[in-house]
Amino acid sequence: MAERIKNLFRAIEIAFAVIFMLWAFPKLPSAVEFARRLFAVVLSHPFVFLLGNLIALVLFYESRSLQGAAAAAAAEEEEAVTEVAGSGFEDDGRRRMGAAAEMNGDELRRASEEFIEKQVVFHKRENMGF
Repeated sequence: MAERIKNLFRAIEIAFAVIFMLWAFPKLPSAVEFARRLFAVVLSHPFVFLLGNLIALVLFYESRSLQGAAAAAAAEEEEAVTEVAGSGFEDDGRRRMGAAAEMNGDELRRASEEFIEKQVVFHKRENMGF
């Protein structure tokens, strides 16, 4: 019984394949013509010119957004420096070291290590182009 069902499905499958081929073969020349025209347009000089300019514009836009990210990272590092070194400037323009002077040895060491870690990450990002 299972063998008869298997043969029936195989015959139905073959029938569908024959019907598909009878339907597809008359359309084949138009599909080949479409592919030929598509390749002619894609390989034409104006299309290649426009595609090249589009790629250049996308790269320019991406580089501008990466510059913004680098500026944000630089601002974050500057903020970290002011946290470690102290806040603000005195009237004569010298940086106040009040916060660093109030830290004990362990706090100053920990703050310095955090700053160094942030600097290492910043320089790695800068070298990688982020």
